[in-house]
Amino acid sequence: YDRPVRMLDAHGRARRVVRPGGNQQLRRRVDTQARGGDPLVEALAHGVQGDANESRSEIAQDLFLLAWTGIVLLTPYYLLSYNMFDRYLLPAIPPLAILAVAHTRWTHRSSAIASASCLAVLVFSVACLQNYMAWNHARWQGIEYLRADLAHPPAVIDGGYEFNGVHTSAAFRRPERRGGFYDQGPLGFWVLDDRYAVTMGPRRGFKPIKRIPYFSWLGLRERHLLVIERKQAPRRRSRPKRAPLDHP
Repeated sequence: YDRPVRMLDAHGRARRVVRPGGNQQLRRRVDTQARGGDPLVEALAHGVQGDANESRSEIAQDLFLLAWTGIVLLTPYYLLSYNMFDRYLLPAIPPLAILAVAHTRWTHRSSAIASASCLAVLVFSVACLQNYMAWNHARWQGIEYLRADLAHPPAVIDGGYEFNGVHTSAAFRRPERRGGFYDQGPLGFWVLDDRYAVTMGPRRGFKPIKRIPYFSWLGLRERHLLVIERKQAPRRRSRPKRAPLDHP
């Protein structure tokens, strides 16, 4: 195509009304009259040809945006098939947004609906971000309670992906001679001993020793995390059923 598509181009294309077969009929009339050598008719013929070239360019731009979206959606499944999160699909939003703008007939009603939808997504995204930050702050409060107040070493704490990745992953791989990143052991997240844990809910064989509250904008209510202590003997062969700590 001649040049990259812009949001202004897409908006301009959305307001254009195309009549099926209109350009072909006009082109046949102009070609018939242009043989007489009329300069005005010849100029009109060049204009019709320019519209046809522009139409082909728009089709090429749409195909490029569709190819971009397909590559973005498929690539994570091949490279990150083990752990796939929705944030990996965010790069597909810009081409889809351009296509939506380009093929929407804009009126006052459609503009109002689009604006309201964007505002709703913005409010929901801010609420989700606050929920995650508050949850994460409470989680690290629980870890600090185990380490500072109770003086427990990281080797006996299941604090989640980030905590154990920093403090126990190297010690976990050394004796077991493990090298793969996704080989995180039967307890998960490179946990050496899950004597203590910070979790979002109860876990079988554990007793709660502290409750950490936090306020969430999702539902506008108070939630909590639990600091728990194991009552049974250590489990080494099977991964326990537990509330995940990599996401709230």
